[in-house]
Amino acid sequence: MISTLLNAPFYTGSSRSANVPYPFQCAIGGHGYFIDLAKYERGTLDLLRQAYDQQGEPGDQTLSIEGFWKRTQNDWSLGAGQDYLDDGGDRSRFFSSTGVDPWERRQISLLNDTARIRTSSETNLALAVAFNAGVAYLFFGSGQTVTYTTDPEAEAPSFTTVTGTPSAAVTGMTTDGQTVWVAFGSSGVYKIVASSPGSATQVSTAATTQVAFANNHLICTHGAEIFELTAAGTKTTIMTHYNTNFTFAAIASAPTGVFAGGNSAGTGHFFFLGYNTDTQRMAVPLPAGRLPDGEQIHAIAEYGGVLALGTSRGVRLAQIVEGRGVGLAPLIETGEAVRCLEPQNDDLWFGWSDYSATKTGLGRAKLSRFSSTLVPAYASDLMAATIGDVRAVVTVGAKRYFAVSASGLWAEQDIKVASGTIDVGWMNFSTPETKVTASLDIRHAPLNGSVSAAIVNEAGSATTAGTSSNAGSYGPVDPWATSSLRGEYFKIQLTLTRDADDTALGPVVYRWTLRSIVAPRQVEQFSVPILLFERVDDGIAEGQTRAFDPLAEWDYLKSLELSRTPVTYQEGNRAYLVTVRSVAIPEGAIRGWDHKRGFFNATIYVRLITLDPGSN
Repeated sequence: MISTLLNAPFYTGSSRSANVPYPFQCAIGGHGYFIDLAKYERGTLDLLRQAYDQQGEPGDQTLSIEGFWKRTQNDWSLGAGQDYLDDGGDRSRFFSSTGVDPWERRQISLLNDTARIRTSSETNLALAVAFNAGVAYLFFGSGQTVTYTTDPEAEAPSFTTVTGTPSAAVTGMTTDGQTVWVAFGSSGVYKIVASSPGSATQVSTAATTQVAFANNHLICTHGAEIFELTAAGTKTTIMTHYNTNFTFAAIASAPTGVFAGGNSAGTGHFFFLGYNTDTQRMAVPLPAGRLPDGEQIHAIAEYGGVLALGTSRGVRLAQIVEGRGVGLAPLIETGEAVRCLEPQNDDLWFGWSDYSATKTGLGRAKLSRFSSTLVPAYASDLMAATIGDVRAVVTVGAKRYFAVSASGLWAEQDIKVASGTIDVGWMNFSTPETKVTASLDIRHAPLNGSVSAAIVNEAGSATTAGTSSNAGSYGPVDPWATSSLRGEYFKIQLTLTRDADDTALGPVVYRWTLRSIVAPRQVEQFSVPILLFERVDDGIAEGQTRAFDPLAEWDYLKSLELSRTPVTYQEGNRAYLVTVRSVAIPEGAIRGWDHKRGFFNATIYVRLITLDPGSN
């Protein structure tokens, strides 16, 4: 019979015990123990907390989190540019789109298509619109030629060449609504009156690169010089920048004057031009601000007391500070230079060159909706089936027209694009745990055309979920099964396709809902009833007894509970990394008193939790 205490030689300095599974049934951190087998418990720990709905009315938050976890989107009206839909994202935004109109609240639909109405291989393109007797004249500068049309909405508009222009390249164009002024570089400035648009007359022989009608003044630039022309063509120099490498690039009206922007050493600078009441001319410009280093200015427009800036990096808004300063807002990055702007009502159209490998065109910003301070909601808009710099954009009636370098003039049409796509951005259900997709559901207006959906995982692999194509239906009869895709992140891509018979019709989507199951790594819980007596009958080898020091073992186990130190739990031939969560003696578990050590002989219940770095 063994009477020596077994704890010292077996346990000291070892995280595992060589005496499991014999003679001990288990060990915790190398300390071997016997178990009351009749009271042993083990099971998977439920990692989902209990949810309580404290809202005033039921909603998604009312549903049990033990079932499906849902992500739903039914509004896209705060625009694009958001990488992550959840985990801090705004459910009214998305990542990107092509051919999709998100601006009607709680729905998306197809944008209008475009067509090229005038071909040009030139890169110096310009546009202006003038009116006479209620008729709109669209002027198009290309190369050394200026043409115009009064029927830009026609399938094949008729263009007339303006005579009287010099043999020089067009460098700028502007209008006051009735007269169009065209800059021809070293050949000066010419004007075209809408009432007799067939010919141009020279206004000034002064070399001119940019020309802008701003607050009833005709402001021109050439290199580092900015000057004003009267109606008779008299030139008054406003300023010649001391830096001969400085080049003025953009001019725009403002409530109390004119803003001009130019570039030097790769960085944009702004000037404010007030009025000289004595001369009734523009006053000497005052410095008004600058862009960050390396960002150049290409276009300026004013709307409601706020400036819109087209730069070498994208689009910015800017507050007009104290009537003459420029306070920059955060940048909307486009990947290419923005060279033209067109504010209309509460919309701002801007050139979005080379939006994709096959498309170039316009972006659209809503100046009445903001995703953050002075950052308007925006998204891609009309696109041309070509690539190249978008050099100019104007509005005629309710339609946009834009000029693409080395391609020509493109016009908005009355038909829908053949198809459009929207990428809603990544979702991780606000947890890094693995998700298993279950189903995807969509709802739309009575269907014209079709709507298909794909789920993309973090590796970029897309799996088609399904296509809704039954005319007049409101969505699939049952949610689409999603093949139990597993991953940490997912995103939804919707494709809207127009009606095959009526090109003016297309689908209108109201909602999508993805249902998934969160599948964290399993964490097990052990409730181990340890026989902690002075002597324990091991039940083997003819009932030999093993000696213990109950107080020392109690102190050891309690130290693990307090420190939460990870230890190895051995049970039979298996081992688990665990933490000790509780050590307790429940009612009725005491079997005596060890008067020598001053502690109980009892069944000690030790609660162990397996360690999973992703969950625990």
